Amino acid sequence: MNRECYLCQQPIIEELTWQELFSFKCMDKPVVCPICQAGFINYQCFDQPCAGCGRALDANSQTPFNRIYKWKQEIFCWDCYRWLRERTVSRSLLNHQAIYVYNDFFRSFIYRYKYLGDYRLAKVPARDLRSLYASYQDYCWLVLPSSPQSLQKRLFHPTASILTQAGIPFLSPYTYIGDGVRQASKSREERLNLSEPFKIDQLEFLQTTRQNKFMVFDDVYTTGATMIQAKQELMRVLKLAGTMDWQVSSLSLGRDPLKEMSATTDSSYTE
Repeated sequence: MNRECYLCQQPIIEELTWQELFSFKCMDKPVVCPICQAGFINYQCFDQPCAGCGRALDANSQTPFNRIYKWKQEIFCWDCYRWLRERTVSRSLLNHQAIYVYNDFFRSFIYRYKYLGDYRLAKVPARDLRSLYASYQDYCWLVLPSSPQSLQKRLFHPTASILTQAGIPFLSPYTYIGDGVRQASKSREERLNLSEPFKIDQLEFLQTTRQNKFMVFDDVYTTGATMIQAKQELMRVLKLAGTMDWQVSSLSLGRDPLKEMSATTDSSYTE
């Protein structure tokens, strides 16, 4: 009996190979059909990527967000450049990668999963996450908290559920102290002005892990505000504990360009 695709409900037709039949291993069966899987486009390396978040850069872009901005011999997008120049964020905290392009298909997937509450869809990115996890098994993976309002409405933690379905161990050391307003409803400037939405209980966290390499995971990366605030709080705790040799990276399922902007860009920033 064929299984149905979680996204389009069409039958998933599988043809087993001899290797799969005689491997005596638990098969990793797909939960989406090949057509829907093709809608998830890998966020590939570009010719001129932002050194902070991987966004594709273009010196001739008509919009400011993916023009090239130089900072100490490296090139950055508008958002990452602002973090460095105006907000004096440590360069070591701008170290992000995304798995998928934020296209219409991915946007629809996130909407169904997070805002319509289709919990089954937590399994959809599991295969790609497991493949990536092979390169980061020595990292302690961390997830960010949802607001109490979102948890009460959704009844599950979206990013924690995704990692659980992928079989990736993780910790959730952050306590939410934000304003309770969904990030998706905020403008670019409101996101950039986000102030201390998380706290970590230092004693409890340090008793839980002795790691010095961390991967902060979230579903969507937009301006970087959420990730950077989370990394800054983690860095604060690690420094207080006397941890000197640490490495903090971040990963998201998608990279949302969020192209609207409420303030005029200073053209003098462009190199």
